[in-house]
Amino acid sequence: MWLNWAVWSLVEKCYVGYVQVTITIDNSAMLGYVFFPNFWEKGYALEAVKCMINYLVETYQNLDFRADVDVKNHRSIALLHNLGFVRSTFFQNIESNQDEFNHEVQYRKAEVKSQKSKVLYSGLSRHFE
Repeated sequence: MWLNWAVWSLVEKCYVGYVQVTITIDNSAMLGYVFFPNFWEKGYALEAVKCMINYLVETYQNLDFRADVDVKNHRSIALLHNLGFVRSTFFQNIESNQDEFNHEVQYRKAEVKSQKSKVLYSGLSRHFE
């Protein structure tokens, strides 16, 4: 199952990025997120991913949260650390869409409890201040 949400900022009055998850038949929840560069380091990613995890914890049971990250993506790695993820697996020479090879690391968070978030959600819509 694939779920995704666009992230809208009430302050900026525009979309600032999106979050998504793929839930597999073995209860792995593969997280993904993209935020536009103008909105990096403003807390949107932390709040949106935290909100998505809370929704998933409340809606589904026993998910094994995972995220694959390029080893050069220090912001994303810091975000995952802030959310309590730990490094689990290293993937060498992953082919990218630019015909080059990258190294990726998988981060995991097996036991997840709902985390305090400033964001309220209703169904699948999200509003960020």
